[in-house]
Order: sequence, then structure tokens, then C-alpha cells
Amino acid sequence: MRSKILVTAVITAVLACVAPVSASHITVSAAAGAVPDTCPGTLTFTATIKAQRWGPTALRQVQYSWIRDDGGNSPTHTLRFPPGGSQTRTVRTTWSLGARHSGWEAIQITSPENMTSNHANFRFGCRYRS
Repeated sequence: MRSKILVTAVITAVLACVAPVSASHITVSAAAGAVPDTCPGTLTFTATIKAQRWGPTALRQVQYSWIRDDGGNSPTHTLRFPPGGSQTRTVRTTWSLGARHSGWEAIQITSPENMTSNHANFRFGCRYRS
């Protein structure tokens, strides 16, 4: 009976080492850049993804996509982090608009956990036509 308890403890310890980083170890935020005042115009969005405290055998990757208020979204992207402590990466995307629009864009982490950044709100006024 004692050997069964030992085996269970070893399996639990191994599973703890290969588990991916949890959501509490990933932080993400998004921001809108300068808003053009001519139509058509292109807005740039930037997001910062910070990952820390990876397990020793974790894949060290984050999958994400951009989402926006009109229902559009980007393909899924994979960001790989090198070994080491806390790592921060900045990613960017653009959105081209041809008419006035008030809305938002955000980044959605899909792996290793599901989470969504703040909405990077903007108001595209389109005062001039190019």
C-alpha cells in the first residue's frame, strides 16, 4: 500500500511540471494609436502580452487573435517566448476604415488560457476625404 501512495505523489509532481502557465501568469493590454482624420484611413492597434513563471517543461507559447466591435477578427497567431523569467512582447495590427466609425479592438488570448484585453476604444471622424 505504501508504494501506491508514492507512485501517486510522483505522478502528481510530474503533472504539475508539464502543466501550462495559468491565466494569472499572463497579462495583456491593448491601445489604439493616432486616429487619422482622412477617409479612407488606417488605425494601428498595439497590445502588450506579458508572460511569467512558466513551468520547466511548458511550451512557452501564447496563441492570440484580434477581435473588434464589428464582429471581425484576425487569424490565430502564435507567440513563442524564450526560456527565462518574465517576458513581455508587443504585437500590432491595423484596421482600414472608409467611413466614420466609433468602436474598439481588443486582443483575445486563446492559449494557454482564455482571456481578453481591455477594449482599445477609438472614434474615427473622417473629417476629410483623400
